[in-house]
Amino acid sequence: MNQRKTVALLFVLIYLASLTAVSRVKSQSVSTIFINTDGSVSGTDAIVHSGNHYELTENLCNSSIVVVCNNIVIDGGDFTLQGPNGWPTPADINLTCTGVTVENFVIKYWEVGILGVYDGNTISNDSIIGNERGIAIYANGYDVVGNYIAHCDYCIRVTGTNDTFTRNTIDNRGFAGFAFWITDSSEILITENSITTNSPLVFQTDYGGFQVYHNNFYNMGPTKNVLEIYLNPTDANLPPWDNGYPSGGNYWSDYTSRYPNATEIDNSGIGDIPYNVTTSPLTPNLMVLDRYPLMSPVNIPNLPSAPKPTPAPTSTPSPSQTPTSSSSLNTTSSPTPAVPEFPTLVILPLFAVMILLSIAFVRKRITKE
Repeated sequence: MNQRKTVALLFVLIYLASLTAVSRVKSQSVSTIFINTDGSVSGTDAIVHSGNHYELTENLCNSSIVVVCNNIVIDGGDFTLQGPNGWPTPADINLTCTGVTVENFVIKYWEVGILGVYDGNTISNDSIIGNERGIAIYANGYDVVGNYIAHCDYCIRVTGTNDTFTRNTIDNRGFAGFAFWITDSSEILITENSITTNSPLVFQTDYGGFQVYHNNFYNMGPTKNVLEIYLNPTDANLPPWDNGYPSGGNYWSDYTSRYPNATEIDNSGIGDIPYNVTTSPLTPNLMVLDRYPLMSPVNIPNLPSAPKPTPAPTSTPSPSQTPTSSSSLNTTSSPTPAVPEFPTLVILPLFAVMILLSIAFVRKRITKE
């Protein structure tokens, strides 16, 4: 009986220690900075502005920004906004406004890097790394251009109309995440992007209307399926992933190995065998084709690359203040729950292993005795 009590006590102690560790991950406070409707900034002195141009002047840790002011430019100056790397967290930059450009930020370790819930904003030249959703747009008329997005569960989440994604680098090598998650959308244009992954999980969609052409897809996963569709095929409109002939479709790094008999059509740079983007696991007879796959990568000028390392953020802004506007802050999130971020996912299995090892050790001692 004493031996069993020892094992039980050890289990309880390790379990309590694991809860404490996870609690510490989740309990890190996040301060909120507001850019108010009157143009004032509350919650930090690290953002200065002249006219409609706002600029971050230092790295910040665990500070989110809620933007309520319309028609401004927010320049991160290549400084880093680093999140607590726990779940849940707010969106790091929450755009509850219109006519805003968010540029030159490095955003790491948030549940959502940049959240857009109001129409007509631009997200450009940002580096968004290690978030659950890198960019999440639940609105219309967005331009997302020239961003570097890496190691996210969903690099780009979209529900909207007339949103354009161009000249972005999406790099999910070594990470089983989606490049795009698109639902309830129309007139979405995805062109001149570089998408690299060793996972087949590239697009997830209910197949709302979007166009995909003149992109470079590298290192497709072993199953060679790029698109995961969940839909009723009788309700589906499945356009090809190309822009017709002779404009062409996309470059696929595995095209020649997958279709070794393909040849170029009349020196056009286009292969004569269509690329099968997917056969949906839910509807195996449903196919989406790139009818005019490109034989060579698209020349995309000024593609962004990974940011240079910067010193770890050491500054946390002063406690947040209430915005001067009486406008309500829309914090719309994805319709499905987010996934816990890295520390929680690592700590829980680690303590489970510790428990098992401890029990095995105690049992071994008991057997010897």
